[in-house]
Amino acid sequence: MYSNNQEAIAQFNEALRINPDFAEVRNNLGNAYIHQGRYPEAITQFTEALQINPNYAETHYNAGIAYLKIGDSNSALKEYQILKEINPGLANKVYGKIP
Repeated sequence: MYSNNQEAIAQFNEALRINPDFAEVRNNLGNAYIHQGRYPEAITQFTEALQINPNYAETHYNAGIAYLKIGDSNSALKEYQILKEINPGLANKVYGKIP
């Protein structure tokens, strides 16, 4: 789809400039940031996506993973608790990674 992560980030940012309330793009941008090790920026995008769509299961999962990457097990556990109600199967994938 994109030749590199930087190109994807640029395209996602352009899409958000046009429509800042596009939760899926915020989720994808967060994932691109995770691939670059930019976890705080990823968490910001996931948080904004969840403000737009609080039941976006994949974003709760991704946020949980990003929190784990920065060593914030408590926040990851909160994402797990929410995700457990929305998508139990996906929640189990996060839970298995929480120390």
